[in-house]
Amino acid sequence: MPAPSPPASVTAEPRARTSVARALVHVVAAGLLGVVAAMTAAPPIMVSLFGGVVAVLVTVVVVIAVVAGLAVALDRAAGPGLNGRAGSVNRGVLLGVAGCVIALAIVFIAFRTGHASDLPVPLRYATAAVPFAAVAALQWPGPVRIVTTVVLVTTAAVVGIPWAQERAAAGREADIRAQIGTTARPWVTEITGLRGGAPQTTGSEWLSTPYTADGDPQPVVRLVRVPSTVAAGADPCGGQFFPPGSEYDLTSCTETAAGVWSRVADPYRQQLVTRLGGTWISAEADVDVAPALLAEALAHARPMTGDEYEAWLDAMLVHPLD
Repeated sequence: MPAPSPPASVTAEPRARTSVARALVHVVAAGLLGVVAAMTAAPPIMVSLFGGVVAVLVTVVVVIAVVAGLAVALDRAAGPGLNGRAGSVNRGVLLGVAGCVIALAIVFIAFRTGHASDLPVPLRYATAAVPFAAVAALQWPGPVRIVTTVVLVTTAAVVGIPWAQERAAAGREADIRAQIGTTARPWVTEITGLRGGAPQTTGSEWLSTPYTADGDPQPVVRLVRVPSTVAAGADPCGGQFFPPGSEYDLTSCTETAAGVWSRVADPYRQQLVTRLGGTWISAEADVDVAPALLAEALAHARPMTGDEYEAWLDAMLVHPLD
């Protein structure tokens, strides 16, 4: 009688281990192919830059074709094709083309973002192993493909999300600087009988918040965030605290309280100036306005909260798609 066949579970486990081992060999070999391709392709591509766009494109196409041919041979020698699985040409071409394109994209992004010089030269070539190894791993069914997919998705999330957030924040900051002139928050306050309006910009670090009486569009008091460079040597009497376009000749400047100065440009404007949390703040009005209103403005002055600031920015910033 013939000997009984071993249970399927007994033979499946060694085959699975063999398949994973072969896949790892293929993945490592594909990574080495990427490194070799990067080292051998870099010189001709660099030389082709002197020949213009056409020369670069021709060189890149030739490099990709050669690498794809080597990837086909690798698939038959150590990849899924070694087990007689059909499709070596398709898998090899995909590995060669995708690996080269992704590697070139990494190089392009590294140079555009200024990170190309962050790594020593050997490690720059070594990064080409990653896309080749990843594509090769995805060509193996079963646990190798599953693990590779999880690693790629996790890595993309860990790296991509913070990068996207950083880029969005940088873009928003650039818009704020271009359209408003500063990323500093405007200051607001509360004054009895007056209503605050939207802070106004000057295209610089000066930010002015107007306070008007009912029925009168002209501001009675302005709360001004003053640039730190205005007060020479931290002396309010030696700096020009009036916003650009409204420069007056200062006729008197006295310290009316600890850290609070009264500046008067008779017969036009008056100011109470102080420094709050390292920021110079000025309450400004015509000379016939009661000084108590200026004192009240400084007493309640504060920077905008995060929500107030975001709402103000949404109203101020002009977006091309709006």
